[in-house]
Amino acid sequence: MRMRADMTGSGSPVGSCTAAGTLPVNGTGSVSCTNTSPAWASWYRGAELSEGAEPYQAIAHVVAQAFDPGEVAGVRDQVDKQFRNLRRELDGKKNCRRVLASAPLRRAVHLAPAPLGPWDDYCTYVLPSGVEETPTFDKRSLDLVRKYHFPGGEFADDAKGLFKATVTNGQLHRILDRGLGDPAPFTKNSQGYYEKTFPSPGVGCEAKVNGGRDAEFVTLVINTAGDVVTMYPHN
Repeated sequence: MRMRADMTGSGSPVGSCTAAGTLPVNGTGSVSCTNTSPAWASWYRGAELSEGAEPYQAIAHVVAQAFDPGEVAGVRDQVDKQFRNLRRELDGKKNCRRVLASAPLRRAVHLAPAPLGPWDDYCTYVLPSGVEETPTFDKRSLDLVRKYHFPGGEFADDAKGLFKATVTNGQLHRILDRGLGDPAPFTKNSQGYYEKTFPSPGVGCEAKVNGGRDAEFVTLVINTAGDVVTMYPHN
């Protein structure tokens, strides 16, 4: 018996999980799985920080199939062959790979539902080799971005790019995910942090000293521990 549970949060895909189990002859059984994808973790953090209801749901697909013990080896070989073919097919697709559902999901984010089977589609975050964990916002880093790069922030000034006052914490999480998935590489800055710039129009304005126009880009800065140091809009 195989099960795949696809989850949505606020109407958008937020990852999935898979599980397998066996059933006795003429008996019953159960399987369960836990969605550990960064997409779910990011959405859940944003939901905790947002006001109002944030609906989510899981849709499970279950397939039960009976095999003669002698057929098991042949089925396994067939699945292995399909998996190798898929890996070869995806080798040329930039930043993306197909990984076994049972493999560690560190530095990976779920993109879209895949056919029911022992594999899932993931797109790898392009992270520097020295970064220990997938970068995420915590309360401290969110507070710092709001203090430095939001209108009315304690340390905001005319020399800093500012997000629009209407940008929510949930939207900041989504901008972070967009940046991590962008193919642009991280570079090490003079302070020893890693940063990358990616397109994100409509979320803020560049510094007033530079004209204060609508910003087309956002720069993300992280440290080797996977903490978000800062994030800000600019042109």
